[in-house]
Amino acid sequence: MRTYRGHKEAITTVTFSPDGRYVAAAALDGRIRVWSTSSSSLYRLNSSHKGAIGGLAFSPTGDLIASAGRDGSVQLWQLKQGRQMHALTEQGTPARALAFAPDGRRAAVAGDDGGIRFWDVAPPTRQQR
Repeated sequence: MRTYRGHKEAITTVTFSPDGRYVAAAALDGRIRVWSTSSSSLYRLNSSHKGAIGGLAFSPTGDLIASAGRDGSVQLWQLKQGRQMHALTEQGTPARALAFAPDGRRAAVAGDDGGIRFWDVAPPTRQQR
């Protein structure tokens, strides 16, 4: 059995990348850690969540990670660069769970209010004229 360490607070959610090459975990302190399953190398994502993360998911292609915080924010990360692409929105209610659509274009976020919100994952783009 292999054990990965890197969090100082209790882990709230864990997920594998679609190809199984990475495992990601988020904790009560809002931090996200990603490990390579082949080498156990640790990658840190500098989350700006204020408190626990309720949902964590890899995109179907495995190149993006989305995190949904108990602070109501939803953030999107590029795995290889280890940086935040953008915040999808302030959801307004603490998030409990998150999942990508099979095509990777949308994310569903479940909140404490009993609702599920759907968000477009693609960042806003400037239209050319």
